[in-house]
This record gives sequence, C-alpha cells and structure tokens, in this order.
Amino acid sequence: MDRVIVYPSAIPLDTDILQPQRNEMVSLGWLLQSVMGTETGAVGLTCTPTNPASLTVNIGPGAIWAKSEVDANSFGSLAADSSPLMKMGIAAEAAGTDFTLAAPGTAGQSINYLIEASFEEADTDPVVLPYVNAANPSQPFSGPNNSGAAQNKVRAQKVALQLKAGAAATAGTQVTPAVDVGWIGLYVVTVNYGQSAITSTSIAQYAGNAFRGPSLLEVIQSGATNFAVDSSPTANAVILAFRPALTNTTRLTGTRIAFQAANSNTGATSLTDGVSTCTLYANGAAMVGGEIVGGAHYVAEYAGNNQYNLIAQSAGEVAVSAATHATHAVNLGQLFETLWPTANETINPTAFFTVVLPSESSGGLTLPLNKGTTPGQRVFIYGTNSGPVTIATVDNTFNIQSPSVMQNSYTLPSVYGCYVEFLWDGLDYRYQSGSQPEIRPAVQSYQPPTLGQVQTALNGVAAFSMPRPGDLNAAGLGWSSWNAGDGNIPVAGSYGIAWTVSQTGSATPSASNWLTQIAWTTAGLQFVRQNVDNAGWGAWSQVATTADLQASQAVQATYYNAINYTANSVTNITTSVTFTAPATGKLEVIATADYYSGSTDLSVSATNGTVGFFQASRSPASAGGAGAGVGIVSVTAGQSVTIQASASQASGGPMNVALYAKYI
Repeated sequence: MDRVIVYPSAIPLDTDILQPQRNEMVSLGWLLQSVMGTETGAVGLTCTPTNPASLTVNIGPGAIWAKSEVDANSFGSLAADSSPLMKMGIAAEAAGTDFTLAAPGTAGQSINYLIEASFEEADTDPVVLPYVNAANPSQPFSGPNNSGAAQNKVRAQKVALQLKAGAAATAGTQVTPAVDVGWIGLYVVTVNYGQSAITSTSIAQYAGNAFRGPSLLEVIQSGATNFAVDSSPTANAVILAFRPALTNTTRLTGTRIAFQAANSNTGATSLTDGVSTCTLYANGAAMVGGEIVGGAHYVAEYAGNNQYNLIAQSAGEVAVSAATHATHAVNLGQLFETLWPTANETINPTAFFTVVLPSESSGGLTLPLNKGTTPGQRVFIYGTNSGPVTIATVDNTFNIQSPSVMQNSYTLPSVYGCYVEFLWDGLDYRYQSGSQPEIRPAVQSYQPPTLGQVQTALNGVAAFSMPRPGDLNAAGLGWSSWNAGDGNIPVAGSYGIAWTVSQTGSATPSASNWLTQIAWTTAGLQFVRQNVDNAGWGAWSQVATTADLQASQAVQATYYNAINYTANSVTNITTSVTFTAPATGKLEVIATADYYSGSTDLSVSATNGTVGFFQASRSPASAGGAGAGVGIVSVTAGQSVTIQASASQASGGPMNVALYAKYI
C-alpha cells in the first residue's frame, strides 16, 4: 500500500488527505479479492420474523462485496479511476431493514417474495462547508466561492436491499421472481392465503445464494467452494458448476473436488468442471460402468491432461489395483478368471482361482502351463474336450507334482466332467484333487494303499484281490486271464473271474511249470485250484466261506504289504509286515518272487503258524524266472501278527520278494 509523505511548513493539500484513503481502499480491495475471489458474496444480513409476529420481516446488519472500480467519479481533487477493484458495502444499522408483505387474496393461493441485495456506492451527507476568505480571513465563505452550496462529505459504500413480489398462484405452483442484474438473491419468503404472520418456516435462503460464512476458516471448513451438484441430464457425463468458478489458475494438478452425482454410469465417464471436459478415471483407468451411482457423493482429484481420478465414493463399484501383498485388497480379476484355451495356447494364471475350459476338438489337446504369480494360486482344469487334455510345463524350471511323482506333464482323460486341481506353491504345481483322485503311498496300516503298493513284483502293473480283466496280463510273467477251456468255474450256475499263475504266462501246463487258478463267484466266494508239472488240474478248493466273509466284512478294505528288492548278487531275500489284527477273521496272503537264475524256493510264515501255500514255486535252471503262491492265515482281533516271505535261489544275482495280505 502506498503512503503519502508530508513535510513541515509545506502547504497542505486536499490530496494529502484523499490519496491515503484511496490507497487504503485499493489495498483492502485486493486483499478481499485474494481471499474471496471476484464473485459477489454476502455475510450477515439475517432474515427474521418480527416479535410479536406479523407480516413483516427484518434484515439484520451485514455486508456485501462485489467487483466494481476504484472511483467512477472524481474523489475530491483526485480524478476518476476506472481500474477494477473489489469493494465492500456495509449495513451497520442495528435496527436493520424491515419489509412488509401481503398475503394473496384468493383462497388456495400462495406468493413468493424475493429479497435481493447489491453493492451500492454514493456520495452522501451534504453540508455547507466554510471556505477561506483571502480578503478577510476572519470571515470565512459559506460554501465554495461563498455560494452557500452544500457539498457531500462521505462517499458511502453500503448494502442496497429490495423486495420483489412474485405472482400469486395455486399453492405449490407459485414462482419466485428472477434476480435483477447486478443484484444477488438472499431470501425467498412464502406467504399463503389467509396467513397473518410470518414464521421462520416461511423463510428460506435463495437457491444459489452468495452467502459466505462469517470467517475464512469456516469457508475452508465447509468445503462449499469445492462442492457442486451434478446437473447432467444423461448418464456417463458429470457437469459441475462451482462457486466461485474454477479457472485455469485455480484448477491445478492435485486440486480436489466433491460432487453429488445425478445419474449412474454404464461405461466411460466424462466430467465437465467449468474449465474443460475431462475424463473421469477409477484407479487410473477409464471407467467401465457401475462406479457412479445417482444420488451418491464422490471426491475426485485433478491429475492434469484433462483427467480426474476418483479417490473416494459413498456408493458404486470400487476399483483397486492388483494386490501384491497378503495385507492388500484384491480385485475380482485376481480372485477369479476363466480361460478358454485352444490347442497349444499357453495358460498364464493371474487370478487366485483360474478355471480352464479347453476348447472342444475331435482329438487330444496339449496346453502349455506357465508358472503362477503368487503362492497359493489354484488352477482348475475341466474335461470339456472329446479327447484327453495334456497339461505340460512351458519349460523345465518347474514341475507338476502328484502325490507320488514329480513330472513335467499331467493328462486329463477324455471324459466330460473330469477335472483336476493344482496349487502353485511358488516353485511347482502340486496336485490337490481331481475326478480321478491320487493318494500318497500308505505308511500306516489304516491308510489306503496306492496301486503301486498292491502290485505284484513281477510286472509292476498287476493288482491282487478281485482283479479286473487286463490288469494282470503281463506277457511271459505272472498273471494272465483265465481261458474258459482250461476248466470250469467251480460253482454251477454262477460266474466270476478266473486267473492263471505261471512262469511263462501260458494257460497250458508244461513240464517244470505250475499253475494256480483263482475264481471269484457272484456271491463273493473265492475258489483256488492247481496244476503242477502238467499233472492235471486238481480239485477246486473254497478259500473263504460266506461266514468268513461276513465276519471280516468290516475290515475287508484293510491291506498289508511289503516288498524287498536288490540289484546286488544275493542267494536269498526276505520281507515281512507286522501289525495288530483289527478284527478276527482270515487274511488272503499272496507272495511273489523274481530271481536271476537257477531255481527258487518261496515260503511264507506267520506268527500263528505256517501259511498253507498251495504250491512252492520253481523254474528251469537255464533261465531266471518268477514264482508266486497264495495262502490263508487266520487271525484273532488284537493279536500281533507278523507275516514273512522268504525266497532263495541256487546262484547269486538280483532278487526281489513282495508280500501282500488282505482281509477276506
């Protein structure tokens, strides 16, 4: 602010007094503009009913500020100055200003009265001032040149108030008068037919009024300058008008605005803020629909380049970045995803749960599987193909691990509805479940065995006890399916499955061979017969009776097995299994031996007596071979049982012996 300098003995001038006043006014105007902007505003000017109540309202003290000019007219000896300036008018009278209203004269009608205000500047307080009479200083002139004319002593800046009456109309349809140019609306007072007194319920602030809080801190606290109500008539567009209006100098990167949405969005959404039309983003990406809900409130931040980012919302879908830590929120895309790969299309799991539905084709399908991104991810693969689906790792840096084997691929059968589930542990995929479940090898007597644990040691694929055709058909070794021409099923009118045990795999006896046939009837009974050295088939012998089967029914699924093998040169080898019998009953015991050369003797013993084998195994001395035997051992519940299988050969070489026992 400029200050005027005066000196001792200098002749005083009127500008020495007028100029400081102008300087102060200019300084205050710019301070007002820097704080409140350039829009017209008001404070105070409270509208209240009279007491006692009447049809009169009172406008109390207050102030108004508006954009004007320094001085439209000369200020004393100072010339007029049209430079723009924010000025403030004050209504300081404690008594305020009264307005008397009238009720409509027609029943059922109402009328709206508008109270409006404007900034007013005028020269007032005319007084006849004394002037110096140079000819006779003791007798001053009255007025300039002794004219006796009065002159205004004050250039007043005040609040101008006026009342505008609208047109009476049916209650609820009356219209408030429009605000005059240069004025601002303060209040709307509604008076109904027959009303004789104004109450506070009849008085409302004018919509879009320019009232400001009584302090700058309250203005900041309210956030009113950065809040607007959306006026867009259509979805996917937000149109906002702020007071004061945003400008290129006030809308900066980081500017935050709040708004109440008018419509719900269905896709990409724009936001018009009075400066330009911008794109509204959620989590750094264009909206896809559902983020905005009509009537809800939102906060957005200007990011530059005509872009706003939604940073808070009271309703709608919330967009979040992909989580990278256990404490992070996840988006739906990280939780679930469905892939429809075609042949040789790489599967790249990104979600926590990935469902793979291979495309349908007329044959097999191979799908490369990439590494997971986060430990704990699960991949579900369903058999939607008409052929088998093979899942193969894309390189050799990780594996697909089943309970018993680590491999680089997994094949799902060609059956609709088959599925398999893998879990990514950070290094490999681990089998979790499937329509063809895999289990780990049993290590306790109560655990179910794997097929590998109940196979013979002869061919690596054969399972005992109620085998299926083809399970044990190993050429040249062990079990092969029984031929009906080799004998009759032991029980007339029933049928079952019969198998032949021989060193050559042939169902026809020959010298130095022995054969054992086992048959299971439809009633569940088991029969065995033998042919030793081509001497002819012996009689069928029933191994288990109906009573035996019923007595051990509760433990029929209990298996015991053991195997011992060596690649070194040995002449004998032994394996055994020890357990506590869970029930009284009979165990079917099967033992096998595989040897290098010469002949072999195979024997099985149990703690309660020797197992009654039907035939000890032997073979020609010219070549290695195998032997097997079947027997029954009776056990009592709670009894500690040890079953041992031993085999020996005439000369040294690799050997193995396997033992299998099961309740029947």
